Amino acid sequence: MKEKLPRPAFEVLRKARGSIKSYKMLEGGERVILAVSGGPDSLVLLDVMYRLREEFDLELEVFHVDHGLRPGSGEEADYVKEAAALYGLPFSTERVEVSRVGTGGKALSPEEAAREVRYRALEARMRKTGADRVAQGHQADDRVETLLMRLCSGAGPRALASSVPPVRGPFIRPLVRVWRREILGYLPALPLPPLHDPSNLDLSIPRNRIRHLVLPLLAQEINPNVKESLLRALELMEGEVGTGSRRMEEDGSFRSIFSLGGGSGPPSLALDGFLALGLAERRETLHALLRDLGVRPTFRLVESLRRDVCEGWAGNRMDLPGDIVAVNEYDRVLFLEGSTFRASRPCPEEVVPEKQGEYGFPDLNVKLYLRFEEVSGDAGFPADPWEALLDRDLLQFPLRLRRLKPGDRFRPLGAPGTKKIQDFLTDARFPRRLRGEVLAVVSGERIVWLPGLRISEDFKITERTRRMVRLKASPINRGAAPSSP
Repeated sequence: MKEKLPRPAFEVLRKARGSIKSYKMLEGGERVILAVSGGPDSLVLLDVMYRLREEFDLELEVFHVDHGLRPGSGEEADYVKEAAALYGLPFSTERVEVSRVGTGGKALSPEEAAREVRYRALEARMRKTGADRVAQGHQADDRVETLLMRLCSGAGPRALASSVPPVRGPFIRPLVRVWRREILGYLPALPLPPLHDPSNLDLSIPRNRIRHLVLPLLAQEINPNVKESLLRALELMEGEVGTGSRRMEEDGSFRSIFSLGGGSGPPSLALDGFLALGLAERRETLHALLRDLGVRPTFRLVESLRRDVCEGWAGNRMDLPGDIVAVNEYDRVLFLEGSTFRASRPCPEEVVPEKQGEYGFPDLNVKLYLRFEEVSGDAGFPADPWEALLDRDLLQFPLRLRRLKPGDRFRPLGAPGTKKIQDFLTDARFPRRLRGEVLAVVSGERIVWLPGLRISEDFKITERTRRMVRLKASPINRGAAPSSP
């Protein structure tokens, strides 16, 4: 296997060595699994990596995934075993079951299903052997075909830039700058001819239509070097997207405007910092945030979250995968568990006894403390919005306690006239998701106090007040209670 290579094969070896170094695929001394199917790309990969093994001090193993999709697939595994033996490399294979139902119950095409189960098998082999890398035979044509497929499906910049990336976690692709025609030129230097997959000619498969129909038409009618141009554009996008992500990670732009929560509350995004970013940086930020939340950040999901919630009206909300609800709360976007995102709950009014004491109202999640007092010289307006001083002679007893109703109005302290409570809450930037929890203390048919928010101007104490009522409210379950804005 060490005989001198002909010029075409030597050029492939040179490109592979350059890609390994420029993309930092290997540092040296790694244990590498070679994913070999028996086709042209993977057999060239096997030969190239064998020739580079001493230069990079590599420990190599050949691994074959038998998808069982074609008659005679077991013979293909035997063929790859024979190839591994010619190179004196250890060999292993695994037979897998290909299911058309992917992770999360998503329906998959046969190609997608085979890819998903193949990667699971490769990852399992890595864990079992303690390997550092998995080398795959993807080449430049694969990158261009994937780019066109994603472009036609409406993918965003990040998805386009990651069309068969040279490095993805432990997976490396040393042949990403080698064209298929160069692979074919390498074949005479191999000790065995490659196997050929008849499905590569099946035009019912979208990738094959791109390969055999679309790209030749573009080369004939638009640009003879269309594949080279597309690969150059892909590498430019790859660099731009990667540079933006690295810069924002390095200067802390991501982490300075969002918090993953924990003991301090739910995950949140500060909108003042977010809206100060450019469009590309906003997308990068949301991509990183979703990834940290365990949500797969597709372009469509990122764009919907950006436009409809982060750049939308206060109160706008969006359901995300993983039972997460994103909701705009004026100066921030919160990411809440769907099970805790409660709508308002109807419940009857509660009567407050007309005598001093502390009363609990579990259905309303509140305790109310009532005390009658004479006016003292230092009586004023409590600083705590959960405490109210009211003119007793202006109140009609017994007081009642209830949640808000549509059309409720009151005259906020300091206001010249009455106002719809919904408008008052909007002006106070009170979160829409918590408005169903707001309570009203009612005298007759008039609202005298919104605990935690404001008393009514009509019931405040004045210089004419002789007797007062002091009310204090506190949530029974503080985690479920609205906080004052």
